[in-house]
Amino acid sequence: AAFTSGEFDETSDSIGTTDTLVDPRFIGRWKKDKARSENADEILKVLGVPWAVRVAIRSSPQENSIELDGTLWAETTKNSVVSNIQMVYLDRSEQENVNPMDKSTSTMVSFVDPTSGAVVSESDFPKQKLRQVLTRTVENEGAVYHVENRMTLVAS
Repeated sequence: AAFTSGEFDETSDSIGTTDTLVDPRFIGRWKKDKARSENADEILKVLGVPWAVRVAIRSSPQENSIELDGTLWAETTKNSVVSNIQMVYLDRSEQENVNPMDKSTSTMVSFVDPTSGAVVSESDFPKQKLRQVLTRTVENEGAVYHVENRMTLVAS
């Protein structure tokens, strides 16, 4: 998904995490650019999101906001269907998440890639036999927040 820059709540020279600095251009509000974003319907379907909810998500505008506090990345996603805050620890500690649709659990490890500066989250969904890698980058001199979402089937 691609997001264009919105208003920024705060700025800083850099935000420190354990080993690598988070690019301060991530901080702020971002509006989803649907023309540059892929349809996430199949991913949402696999994760158990009902058809009516997927249609509503697909048709509504989306805004994300990102805040940082040390190693804690807080990303709020808002659209006409949901407002969700995801707390992500960027210190490679394992986090357990619960799927609100079917109550299954997943584990996630997140970090800042020291080479690219990307914020990466790697998740395993045992019930669905899936592995997800989210790679977040800031592009076009800070004008675009890009999220690459790769999901793969895991052999049992």
